[in-house]
Amino acid sequence: MSVTLDPSSTLAFSRPLTRPVKCALTITNSSNAQSVAFKVKTNAVKSYAVRPNYGTLQPGQTVEIEELYNSSRKEHTPLKEIWSTVASEELHSHKLRVVYLPAHVSLLVAMKSTLARMRQRLCSKLSSLFLHMASEA
Repeated sequence: MSVTLDPSSTLAFSRPLTRPVKCALTITNSSNAQSVAFKVKTNAVKSYAVRPNYGTLQPGQTVEIEELYNSSRKEHTPLKEIWSTVASEELHSHKLRVVYLPAHVSLLVAMKSTLARMRQRLCSKLSSLFLHMASEA
């Protein structure tokens, strides 16, 4: 199973935390043959909303997850029934650390992350275009 997370270790939320603050996480299924199910969990469900918080990725597919920090959120019920049918040896767990950055630093982090995603999408589209052109030749 090959799953890539961006960022891979830390989610950065910019201050001030007196208003809702968003952060993005990109999950990519790097496998060429196997679908992957994912679920994003938090240990502070009243403070963080995650959308989408679960799903399935086909081989090569990428999804962008939005995390919203909001201290006034109400707790919601997790969807345990989906995961009760999955064998434990088929599960992969990855923990991310959360840090709170000064506003000017978080803008640079967000721009870097956005540029990396745009570069990845452009490379993927160019690769598809070259393959299409080669198949027509």
